[in-house]
Amino acid sequence: MFMSKYQQYADADILQVLDRLSIPHESDSRTSHRLDCPLCGAKGKAVVWNNTLFLNCCQGNKRHSAIDLVMLRFSVDFQTAIGILSGRFAGLKPVAPTNSTEPAQTADKPPFDAEYWSNALRKAQTALRPTAEAGQYLLSRGLQPETWSAFGLGAGTRQGQPALFIPWYNQAGELVAGRYRLLKAPDKQSRYYWWKNSDVQGNLWGWHSHQGRDAVILVEGEINALSLYQVCGDWLDVLSTGSENYHLTKSNIRQIGRYTHVFGWADKPATIKGWAGKISSLIPISSNLVGGDANDLLMSNWLADMLTALAG
Repeated sequence: MFMSKYQQYADADILQVLDRLSIPHESDSRTSHRLDCPLCGAKGKAVVWNNTLFLNCCQGNKRHSAIDLVMLRFSVDFQTAIGILSGRFAGLKPVAPTNSTEPAQTADKPPFDAEYWSNALRKAQTALRPTAEAGQYLLSRGLQPETWSAFGLGAGTRQGQPALFIPWYNQAGELVAGRYRLLKAPDKQSRYYWWKNSDVQGNLWGWHSHQGRDAVILVEGEINALSLYQVCGDWLDVLSTGSENYHLTKSNIRQIGRYTHVFGWADKPATIKGWAGKISSLIPISSNLVGGDANDLLMSNWLADMLTALAG
């Protein structure tokens, strides 16, 4: 029966399969990776999200599994693909399904080069001025230089495209990751690219700015977090998940649990519901109900009033 005999291979961790087969791929957000299309070869047009392969260039929203990936990439039939995934062919070890009770054995990931990125970040921070393209972008979003400085933002390029440098620090203040925010991305999914070997597992953005207050607000993107910090950073700690698709870890929940008051602000009701399901004390704020996200309200001069009402 297919479900019992082959489902473990259909459910195999696609990123692990890419690594095992030495297929190049690149993280472009906290939860998705890009690679060349295994069917038509279009550069960077295939996306892995939620352990599902999408071929945006030639097959739209059709979903593909790890088995499909191998069949398309190597032009092999179903049974040969199973052989590759099971380790019978190509000298590969069997891959573990994502729903396995045992952690998947992935290839060792090189460490994040904090020294290299710290040096790159210092140059980028020097380049971030109000007259720079990145500075003009931030000012157009209502964000002031004092706010940029508080979070160590920088300006530079990624593959010739102007970009913001957004560093991520852990609770000890150590640089553990970072990403580019392209200023002229063709679509939402192409805006963000993680720095090489970024270690974001279990990290939330904004810990380094905290002052041990008794209230915190959790949001999705860094721009929204910057907006909130600019208006209420003197009385409210701010954290960002970096993405609406990020799932809070047990460590995140413990860290947030020390606050007396916890607010959660997101665009999608499902995101807020997910947070509230893990943090029982969370007070939800829906973008739909308040007229936009934090940056929308900042630019319309409503954010301060809304937060004042929230504080009671």
